[in-house]
Amino acid sequence: MRSSTFRTCVHCSLFAALVLGGCSTSGGSASGVSLDGGGADGDGGALPGKPTWESSGPSSPEAACDHWAEALCKRSERCGLHFLRLNWGDVAACTVQYAATCRNEIVAPGTGTTVQSLNRCANYSLGAECSDYDASVCYPQAGRRANGEPCFSNAQCTGRRCIRPGGAASCGTCATAPGLGESCGPTSTCDNGLRCTDGKCVQVPLLGMVCTRQGECAGTLRCVPDGNLSTGKCAPALGPGEPCLPFQTQQCNIEQGLECNRDSKLCAEFEALVGPGEPCGAATASAPRTGCLAGGTCPMSDGGVRNCVARLAENQACGSTAPAGAECVFGTTCTNGVCKLVPVPTCP
Repeated sequence: MRSSTFRTCVHCSLFAALVLGGCSTSGGSASGVSLDGGGADGDGGALPGKPTWESSGPSSPEAACDHWAEALCKRSERCGLHFLRLNWGDVAACTVQYAATCRNEIVAPGTGTTVQSLNRCANYSLGAECSDYDASVCYPQAGRRANGEPCFSNAQCTGRRCIRPGGAASCGTCATAPGLGESCGPTSTCDNGLRCTDGKCVQVPLLGMVCTRQGECAGTLRCVPDGNLSTGKCAPALGPGEPCLPFQTQQCNIEQGLECNRDSKLCAEFEALVGPGEPCGAATASAPRTGCLAGGTCPMSDGGVRNCVARLAENQACGSTAPAGAECVFGTTCTNGVCKLVPVPTCP
């Protein structure tokens, strides 16, 4: 059921971070692609020796949101095609969802998100290598709301963290995320680019940085031993047909739908994706697991047969009148028997 874990990881952060090219459960956005659009306007968010991404692009908020969303989804297509097909189906559907979220966030009271920051993040997404997870240019900018004030977006807060215990449709409270070396825990997740390790916020290792175990590097990067028995270096994930070691995690690129085949010891597809009405389910002796395109579900019928069921579109009937197992498309919820956009709270 590896793909189920993958999908859960992706959508746990739907309204906080778009994880394109990295499925991380660390405290911060290890892949660094935030729905808040972020990056400081002054320096482009680049670390020493990294490109400074320009802010050229559309000049209106609506057009900048469209450009930003399409750029992120095109990066997903380029770097994690399986992720894109599994969750959205194609770039167009992905773009529609994230552009709508962006339009809500760029007009939020006190937001630090600007047209320039969106363009800069879009240019990173279009121009950076797939192995480049130094997306600090895409981190949320500091907003104008102080700790303790209401919020629904990280970019509204001076501390760049909006804590919403009630979920995406509820207001939260502005706070400051723990920084490098500061204490952290289950209720105090680390700032962007950091993860909580042994109660302290530490940097998520990027390409070429020292690592000590698999799963520690940013995004899909793997930890490759460098001759030292206790450390290694973060390197790109393996591609299709490359030799790998069975039963060792995070070697093959999961976002390309790959895992290490225990028989061939090569990176190979672990899940085929099919459309509505087609058979789906667990792997067999002759075929890999079959999942459903565009976030479709794979319910079992009364006769014990599993076939893919498409997501229900906005304004489509849901609940008891919908096909068995059908769920509303991402970004909407079943309200009074109809799929409706998740409401954006006012949070005055």
